[in-house]
Amino acid sequence: MKSLRRHLTSRLLLAFTLVLGASSALIYVIARIGLYRELDARLKVEMTAMAVFTRPGREKVEFEFPKKARSVEDASQTADYYQLFGTDGESLLRSPTLGHANLPRRLGSLSKPVLWNLTLPDGTPGRAIGVQFTAKVPEKEKKPPSSGALSKPEDLTKPKPPRPLPPLPPPPVEVGLVLAEDRSQLDQTLGTLASILVGANLLALLATVLLIPPVLRACLAPVQRLAAQAESIEATSLKFRFPTGDLPVELAPIAHRANDLLARLENSFAQLEDSFARERRFSADLAHELRTPIAELRTLAEVGLDSLGPNETSKGALQEALDISRQMEGLAEGLLAIARCEAGQQPVVRQPVLMASIVDEAWQPFAQQAAAKQLVFAKEIQPKQRFETDPALFGSILQNLISNAVEYSPPAGMVRIAYVQDGARFSLAIANRTDELAAGDLPKLFQRFWRKDPARGSTQHSGLGLALAQALAGRLGLRLEAALSSAPSATMLTLSLTGPVD
Repeated sequence: MKSLRRHLTSRLLLAFTLVLGASSALIYVIARIGLYRELDARLKVEMTAMAVFTRPGREKVEFEFPKKARSVEDASQTADYYQLFGTDGESLLRSPTLGHANLPRRLGSLSKPVLWNLTLPDGTPGRAIGVQFTAKVPEKEKKPPSSGALSKPEDLTKPKPPRPLPPLPPPPVEVGLVLAEDRSQLDQTLGTLASILVGANLLALLATVLLIPPVLRACLAPVQRLAAQAESIEATSLKFRFPTGDLPVELAPIAHRANDLLARLENSFAQLEDSFARERRFSADLAHELRTPIAELRTLAEVGLDSLGPNETSKGALQEALDISRQMEGLAEGLLAIARCEAGQQPVVRQPVLMASIVDEAWQPFAQQAAAKQLVFAKEIQPKQRFETDPALFGSILQNLISNAVEYSPPAGMVRIAYVQDGARFSLAIANRTDELAAGDLPKLFQRFWRKDPARGSTQHSGLGLALAQALAGRLGLRLEAALSSAPSATMLTLSLTGPVD
């Protein structure tokens, strides 16, 4: 059976875990992007400064380090790792930290440099930037004409010696620059952030696990109260009504509808109770009123038989009248017993009894009839199995069940009685072969006066035996049920009597 509290707890924990995981992942990604952007911006600034100070020389490319505030006076500390490449991929210049190693030659433009992660020669993680640009000699600024004293007239007439031509500047050169820095601190920062997020998530989940059950318990308390109140409703408590004043708006319609149904059930049950009471009173009154005339009729028939001479015709008529009176007397007694059981007025006196002994006593009156039909009686009961019950009432139940089995078993069949005790409960099963009953007949077996053809024509049975057995079983706190089972050669009817041992 599913529990609403467990269902909500698992769903809330799952949803909270997903939200925490998604938010933590988003925080980590945003922080990582921000830290990498900061590192990339610093690399771009350093790359731009180093590209400005790279120019072609007469024999080789000349390179000067920019002096920056972050570095010491040693210009070699401007970048951790750097390397200049020519157009043919030849290494023109490298940082001392590279040793004999080379940086990967991945080059972009000054406007769109290439950035990537790599492992530095010393094994530490790093971040690199690569660009390709044209190195050229910077143009000299033109000096304005001197604003000094005027030349003397004689200077103007003197011929000036020719000035030597300045040397031509070196032509521009295409070079590649790869710059790399250690990113261990960035990775350490991201690792610390990840640890903090994981720890915070675990603490939040632990707090959620501890807080959700009491919160749900408080929220579901009205539902539990409603369920407990509904579970306590029985046929004798139909006057109960669910209180709706403090119920949530989601449960109030259910309570109102349940109260309406209870009101209808109360009215219907009251009508049924009146009807059943009238029926029980009628059956009891009828049986009670019939007892005296039936007893008188039986007495007259017995006296007539005793005083009758050799007139066989009259004797047969009186014997038939005696049999009918006995049947009617049994019918009246059965109706009275059923009425007493249903009204709870049948007295019960419990005492320990041997199951095998009480079964033998109940079988004895039908042994001759069973022998005439060649029925085999099989008893599967241990001799010393005891239980506590009212011997008279339990014996009446057994006699009715055995009578039904012997009467309706076909000739040469078997009546089997098996007793099983499991802990504090027992089960007594009486099985016999049947050729007439179907599964649809089982609910009718315990109805009063129900008999299925061709047995309906019998004058020895009134159809009250199983109904009386069920009423007596209910008075003793037992349960009587019927079942059909199909065997390879026959269909078996099993009447099972179950209940507590003590």
